[in-house]
Amino acid sequence: MKSYGLPLKDIQAIFEWKRSSGCGSEALLLGVEEALEERLASIREEEACLRERRLRLEEASRELKSLRMLRQSR
Repeated sequence: MKSYGLPLKDIQAIFEWKRSSGCGSEALLLGVEEALEERLASIREEEACLRERRLRLEEASRELKSLRMLRQSR
């Protein structure tokens, strides 16, 4: 679960559901599913932010390269 990036509090909650409800219980499965869906949403949001940053950096790099080439041609 740690490898999926779940926070410690979620992992602890999952183990608590397991202790109180049993290994294959509906409550446990729903809890794990919810934790994974929340993490997935968080990763998607992070991914979107990183994409925007990458696009801005690529644009700045292209502009600088273009400016440098323009100055060299003079």
